[in-house]
Amino acid sequence: MKTYIIQYSVLLTILLLSATACTEFLEEDPYSFVSGENFYTSADNAELGLTGVYNVMNTGSIQNQANQPLWGRGIHYLLMHGDEIIGNLPDMSNASHKDIASMTYNSESSFVSDAWFALYVGVNRANYLIKYVPEITMDPVRKEEIIAEARFFRAFYQLYLTWLFGAIPLPVDPTGDAYIERSPLNEVYASILNDLDHAYKTLPERNSRPGRVNKWTAAGFMVKAYTYLASAKNNQLGADLNFELNSFNWVDAADLYQKAETIAKDIYTNSGYQLQNPVYKAFLADTKTDQKKECLMVVQSGPEASNNYYLFSYLTGPQGNVGLNGGNYGWMRPLGELTEKYNMQDSRFFWNIQGNLNASSSTSINGAKYFNTNAVSATGNNMCLTKFRQSDPALRTAIGMPTWASNIDFPVLRLSDIMLLLAESMYMNGDETGARAMIVEVRKRACTNGNNVDQATLNTLNSVYYKADFMQELMDERSRELCGESWRRIDLIRMGTFVSTIKNLKRQTDAGSPYYFFNRSAGTLADNLGSAEHKIWYPIPKREIAVNPALKQNPGYGN
Repeated sequence: MKTYIIQYSVLLTILLLSATACTEFLEEDPYSFVSGENFYTSADNAELGLTGVYNVMNTGSIQNQANQPLWGRGIHYLLMHGDEIIGNLPDMSNASHKDIASMTYNSESSFVSDAWFALYVGVNRANYLIKYVPEITMDPVRKEEIIAEARFFRAFYQLYLTWLFGAIPLPVDPTGDAYIERSPLNEVYASILNDLDHAYKTLPERNSRPGRVNKWTAAGFMVKAYTYLASAKNNQLGADLNFELNSFNWVDAADLYQKAETIAKDIYTNSGYQLQNPVYKAFLADTKTDQKKECLMVVQSGPEASNNYYLFSYLTGPQGNVGLNGGNYGWMRPLGELTEKYNMQDSRFFWNIQGNLNASSSTSINGAKYFNTNAVSATGNNMCLTKFRQSDPALRTAIGMPTWASNIDFPVLRLSDIMLLLAESMYMNGDETGARAMIVEVRKRACTNGNNVDQATLNTLNSVYYKADFMQELMDERSRELCGESWRRIDLIRMGTFVSTIKNLKRQTDAGSPYYFFNRSAGTLADNLGSAEHKIWYPIPKREIAVNPALKQNPGYGN
């Protein structure tokens, strides 16, 4: 990794623009520190350092490098590939977006390098807290919480690094040797799970600071890690590449599915998180109070996050005029394969899949004005993934927000995701009846009017969606429920179906395809992928290998 991430990040400016901190906590001037041992000498500075760890998720740039490298924009592009979303290449005007969307990326692609850089800044900032906060004289309970939050984020950022790149370096001492090798996956996940377990056992059930992580957030990512590893082992992920660093041979899948079920049941039964009705409450800026009742983790955006935003104009949502009706550029569009997963009685379809915005028709939600969507046209060329919707730009400009920015809190982890992972674990542990019942619990919300479940509609969906192959039904349900939330690529990879799914995407030239197979980029995507199994991982950035020759490149990307 970059030398200065490990050796010189004592010079990092801790921008007090936390992605998930309350306004009162951030009423400070930005503070730069010269060295960790000199900075971490007080409780206040420990809090400021922790703010810097959160800030990485949604900052506009770090050390004047990168542009919205993570949840502000970049992570959504890096995780977009699969059968839900496609880059609308003919309309894209930016080369850095195009090479990710078309899967022509390489070790010099900016989004790849920026994500590696930003995630390691997060790891490094967490390491400073873990090293120096134990020596601070302060309230012992809060001290343990800060260390536990830092350990959660070290694990969180490392999880995304390993999901993207496979084996990674594991820096522990932020002032130590920069030239360290990639650790094999067994060592990477041992470190991650150790940190998450500590956070799970140490953090409170709810953090006293709004938007901050808690024990259930840590528990949720333990479930994520367990199910990823178990399914990767069962599906022999990457075995054909013969790259020992990224081997899953060490994984005991049966043991990890048992652990995943135990932790997921704890969350489902004891966390107090609940599915909110209607489903759109998790995806609008003006329903944040309800959103936090369902989301175990969000990336905050907007004035309450000290003016950190994500770039809605480049991401999923209805196409429109970003400055006039809150639409976006339409660069990320839904695939027909996603549309076909829905039955028309499923209310999620009518929220998630619609046309572009209608500038003359609007609806009020929680007192905020939202422009309505048009119907999908006969050609399908206006079809959008409309799950995330931005309110009237006038409401945001009135409080000083730029028109391109979103103040939607992005849901990183929701209860429905945990419930579906619980279903997966129950099935893999031999309880198919319980697993199918858990899927139905998630599905009920798509058939609910107020507090009343329409049993006839639910029966229809259960019948239409049923597959004898439980795992196929589960993966379809995960797509219907979680589309656009940056999980599909990870799901397809761990199930061993990533390459085959993309290769089998329908093209616009298919005779008889309905309008929702208007995918002008599907052929390009499949052609660029080829049979490239190695693209289950991104390349280690060229600039990192140039600085640190100890790093080995992933297979398929050259030296």
